[in-house]
Amino acid sequence: MSEVRQSSGFKYVFWGLVFLFSIAFLGQLMWMVFGGFRPIPHLLGFRLHEPWAFGPHANWLRMGAMAAPTILLFLLWVGAVGSLVYRDAKKRGMDPYMWATVAVFVPFFLGVILYLVVRSNGRTACDKCGNLIRSEYKVCPYCGHRRELLCPECSKAVAPEWKVCPHCEHKLVPVP
Repeated sequence: MSEVRQSSGFKYVFWGLVFLFSIAFLGQLMWMVFGGFRPIPHLLGFRLHEPWAFGPHANWLRMGAMAAPTILLFLLWVGAVGSLVYRDAKKRGMDPYMWATVAVFVPFFLGVILYLVVRSNGRTACDKCGNLIRSEYKVCPYCGHRRELLCPECSKAVAPEWKVCPHCEHKLVPVP
């Protein structure tokens, strides 16, 4: 499997978005406590009987009752989906922070659906017969086609663009 670069910028994007969403939740909380939930007639100066007001701390109680589940659900979503997608993407050789960011922050489950569609399933097509085979197979089990090139001297795997075998220093013939 391909190795993921350790300097992925999406690590900072992911944690930055978590921070911004947390600040937005706290800002919403403060707005609801100190300025929100006032009926329009109250803002115009009319006094209304407010059955939902229970004293000087009513805004805090309402805010806690409504914001706590939202914040808890957000943290559960980030923790569960973010960690599952992170681990799965890392196992598959994909950029884990980028896919965790997409899965968590693209709304309406579209990020998770996108990740599930795009992720590689560990299978590749055989160059000769086109059947899907596991990417770790060295030979296609359907047609016997060798998937990797071998050095004719030491029989170790080499890339098609190499001019010299790094294991035995044998000169390689370029593959057209």
